[in-house]
Amino acid sequence: MAISAYIGIPGSGKSYEAVSNVILPGFQSGRRVVTNIYGVDVDKIRALYPDAAGELVAVDNDAVLQADFFPYKGCEKSFCQPGDLIVIDEAWRIFGSDKDITPQQKSFIAEHRHFTHPETGVSCDLVIVNQSLSNIARFLKDKIETTYRMRKLKALGLNKHYCVDVYSGHKIYKSNQITTSRNKYDPKIFALYQSYDGVNGTEKQTDKRQNIFNSGKVRFFLVLFPIMFLVSGYLIWSFFANFGHADTPKLPQTSAESRAQLTDSAAKKVLTLPAGNLSPVESAPLSAEWRISGKMVADGKSFILLTNNAGVLRAVPASSFNYKGLLITGVIDGERVTLYTGKK
Repeated sequence: MAISAYIGIPGSGKSYEAVSNVILPGFQSGRRVVTNIYGVDVDKIRALYPDAAGELVAVDNDAVLQADFFPYKGCEKSFCQPGDLIVIDEAWRIFGSDKDITPQQKSFIAEHRHFTHPETGVSCDLVIVNQSLSNIARFLKDKIETTYRMRKLKALGLNKHYCVDVYSGHKIYKSNQITTSRNKYDPKIFALYQSYDGVNGTEKQTDKRQNIFNSGKVRFFLVLFPIMFLVSGYLIWSFFANFGHADTPKLPQTSAESRAQLTDSAAKKVLTLPAGNLSPVESAPLSAEWRISGKMVADGKSFILLTNNAGVLRAVPASSFNYKGLLITGVIDGERVTLYTGKK
C-alpha cells in the first residue's frame, strides 16, 4: 500500500479527516491502528464501535522517535507490527529533513509494502498529517502517492464545512488534481480526539472582511441579480405572450366600399379607393406607388393591405390577387402590385 499525506492550514480538518476516514474505517475493518494524534480517546472509539475487531494504540512523539518504533529490514521486533496502519500527526517533528531520518525509518519508508500481516497478508500503511509538505524530508515526500489537501470555507461563511482536494503524488498542481469535494464537520468525530491543547478551544474571526458576504458590493449584487432576473423573465414572457396578437382594426359595416377603408386615428391618412378594373397580370406595368404590406380579415372577409410612400393604407379584397407559393400579385388601377413594387 502507498504512503498518503493529509495537509492543510491549522483548523482546516486534517486531523478530523485522518480520524474519520482513516483511523475509524481501519479500526472497524479489524486492523491494528497506531497513531500519535493528540488526545485520541481510545475508550470512546471502542464504545462507539463495540463490535469492531481492530485494535487502536495511541502513542506520543517520543515513542515515534524511538529506533524500534517502525519495522525495518532485518529487525526482530518493533513497536509497530507488520500490517499496521500507522498515522503520524505533525509529521515535520519526525521526518523534518533527510538528515533527521534514521536508517531504520528509511528502511520502513522505502520497504513498508514488504511488512505484511502473517495472517491477513495486509501490508503496512503510512499516513502522515502535516500543515504542508514543504517541511517534510524529500526522501519521504517523493514516495507519497496521494495527497489530500483540506481547505476552510470561512470566506463563504461556511464555518461548519470544509473542502477536500485530492492530488496524485506530492505536488499540489492543477494537472495532478484527481477530484475535489465539500464535506460537513460531524460533531461526533470531534469528541473522539482533541483539536486544541487547551479546553473548549474556539476560533474567533479577527477581521470580518474574511467573509465575502460582509462585502457591500457582494450584498448589493445578491439583491440586484434576483430583481434583474425577475424583470427580465417578465419582459420575455410579455413579448412572447403578445407576439402575433396585435389588435385587428374593425371596418364599419355599411357598404362594400366602406369595408375596404382603414382608419388610422393616430396620424395616418386613409385613402379609400375602389379596387379598379383588373387586367391580365403579365401585361400590366409594375406599380410605382403601391406595394403589398400585409393582410387582414374583417367581418369574415380577407383583404390585402397596400401602402405608399406617404404612409397611406389601402385595403383591397384578397380575391383581386393571384397566389403562387409565397408570391402574391394583383392588378390595381391597371398596374401590377407585389411585395416589391412601389417606391421605398
